[in-house]
Amino acid sequence: MSKENFRFYIKVRTALNVQARAIYEELHSVFADEASPLRTVGRWAKWFREGRKEVEDEARPGRPVTETTTENIEQIRRLIDDDPYSTIEELQEQTGLSYSTTQRIISDHLQLRKITARYIPKHLTDFQRAERSNGPVIIHRIERGQTVDHRHYIDNCLQPVVNEIKRQRPSFGTRGIKLLHDNGKPHVHKAVCDYLESEDITLVPHPPNSPDLAPCDFWLFDFVKQNIGDQDDAESLNDAITTFMYS
Repeated sequence: MSKENFRFYIKVRTALNVQARAIYEELHSVFADEASPLRTVGRWAKWFREGRKEVEDEARPGRPVTETTTENIEQIRRLIDDDPYSTIEELQEQTGLSYSTTQRIISDHLQLRKITARYIPKHLTDFQRAERSNGPVIIHRIERGQTVDHRHYIDNCLQPVVNEIKRQRPSFGTRGIKLLHDNGKPHVHKAVCDYLESEDITLVPHPPNSPDLAPCDFWLFDFVKQNIGDQDDAESLNDAITTFMYS
């Protein structure tokens, strides 16, 4: 299936108000690795929502641009700032620059290298090191008998985490952040999914019927238990956990 056919499918599904991730999962379930990457699906879905009609690439007259100009460098910089996970091929598609020129701008002029599929500076400044030194730790206590629905989850769990991420990462905010939580009803509610999408947070799919893969079960609960000891009551347990997690 050609890339134009993929784009036409994205166009039709977007017109039906299907979200980009759902479109990607539909394509991937049929075409596997042949399907367009999620970022490409999201980009074309955005263009179609904004009114684009054509599914073909825009014509670029003449030979590919190979000049390493100030304008080209700034264009690549802006695209990577917007999406640090962009591939060279995707940057080519958006700029019309040749592969070698794009690669040279990234490596020689922007002084970037790719780590775990993300571009980061080769040499971090003190400010950049500070942004990477600490992750947000949010502890929310649930009273006995209290019901946690999707609204409670958004207001008391997700929003504080998102606000703290934005505070600690003023340059990038939530860009590139991925969230893994289990398939509890509050987690998979449409309002929660819409909120995460509005904050540009990628939701990592959690296998169904796999409660043993809940993120905190990997290491956190046992780690906390080993370090706080026995507590007399719920209040002292809450204080001990809070003190330990913020220490």
